[in-house]
Amino acid sequence: KQWYQRRVRGSFQHLPFGNATALIYTSPIFACILGRVILKEKLTLPHIIATVLGITGIVLISKPSFIFTATTDSIPWYHYLIPILGAICMASSYICQRRIGKRANKIVISFFMCIAIDIASLLFQTVSGESYVDPGCLVPRVLLVTSGLMSVAGILCVNIGLHYENASTVALMRNLDTVLAFLLQVLLFGEKADVLSLVGTGLIVTGTVLLTLSRMLGMKCGVEL
Repeated sequence: KQWYQRRVRGSFQHLPFGNATALIYTSPIFACILGRVILKEKLTLPHIIATVLGITGIVLISKPSFIFTATTDSIPWYHYLIPILGAICMASSYICQRRIGKRANKIVISFFMCIAIDIASLLFQTVSGESYVDPGCLVPRVLLVTSGLMSVAGILCVNIGLHYENASTVALMRNLDTVLAFLLQVLLFGEKADVLSLVGTGLIVTGTVLLTLSRMLGMKCGVEL
């Protein structure tokens, strides 16, 4: 058990942020594959182009060390399995919600998802041996509550989107998370925007706009592009 706790804790604490970001946002790839296999969703050319542009853009913004660093880091390979597993779980969640479709109310789906998150968090905390730490003052508590409320709002928006769009399309739209986070870091925290980050942002936005326009044109013409 101690060996397992050290591996899980190390996977989250010692994996570079750029590496984790690049791997966790591979979820559109798994969503496309699972959507095609399980839901028989059509994999179109705009989806493929948007996926390639999105993943490339995320890599340019996050700059993972296994691509942008010449030297090989000493991080064990199993630490990289955590964000990849997270990407697969995220894609599987989209598939499940899409499978439910309109047979359940969006609010009900969001409610049960929040319950599942609470239960999973408690289980993970128990297994990993992590103890509860009080933030200690008002500001962190307010920020934590605000973060939770925004997460619930995000879950609801995703559920609404999955009522009307394919799982792969919704997963690709989530790539905008990286763009918004990057812009907020520049605006709120004064971080400098380098050329690669700007190019990555442009690629993600281009892929998203391309996919959106193709879907709008397809709906207007009565075909799926």
